[in-house]
Amino acid sequence: MEAIAELIAALVGALLEGIFALLQGVFSLLAVVLEFIFVALFHGVDAASKQYQHRQEERSEKLATAKNNRQAERAAQLEVAEKVAATSRQNNEPTISRNQTVILVLLVCFIIIGGVATWMIRDRIRKQRIAETRSQIKKLANTFSAQIQDKEMADPVPGKLHDRDAWNQPIELFVDKTLLGSLIVVRSSGPDRRSGSIDDLLETHVVQASVKEVGGELAHRGWKALRNRVNNFLPGGEKEKQPAENDVSED
Repeated sequence: MEAIAELIAALVGALLEGIFALLQGVFSLLAVVLEFIFVALFHGVDAASKQYQHRQEERSEKLATAKNNRQAERAAQLEVAEKVAATSRQNNEPTISRNQTVILVLLVCFIIIGGVATWMIRDRIRKQRIAETRSQIKKLANTFSAQIQDKEMADPVPGKLHDRDAWNQPIELFVDKTLLGSLIVVRSSGPDRRSGSIDDLLETHVVQASVKEVGGELAHRGWKALRNRVNNFLPGGEKEKQPAENDVSED
């Protein structure tokens, strides 16, 4: 505000100087006219004309000098006003103190440290959950293997179990029984909670059948195939199957 007031004052001063110069020019012209009339009356018109030309030249030189001086003064005043305004703007600009800089740096460091600590804690929790789930599905796989090996117990039912992993998702059981044994797969959907993704946790066990069981199964299958062939050649073999086929057709 002070700079604006000084600028307005400089402009008003320049305007007053212009008005004063104009009045001075008018009075000078009036003086020249009166001088011309006086010289013409007492010394003749030629002398008055020469005197008038001489005065005009002097007046032109004075006006030019005064104009140059006024322009120089006006430029100096404007320059001073601009410097004052620039200084005022610089003084009004907010500056960051040293304490504020230190506080800002500490705040940034605190945010970075907090972010790193949060990531480390989450990663540790994730690894802990993975370890717990691996141990859980391993125990389940051992239990199902023992259940299959125990002939007095029923085989486990494949599908989603009531047990849940560390991410509160159901654990899945897959059982594939073959002639030589059984394949048991216990699967957890893992951290992303989606089955079939790359981070699934698997525990695989193979329960091999004993030689006696394999031999008995082979003998049973061979005897069944042989009996079917013999029935085809025996008289009445097909007649024995006919009622069963009729029953099926009637159903």
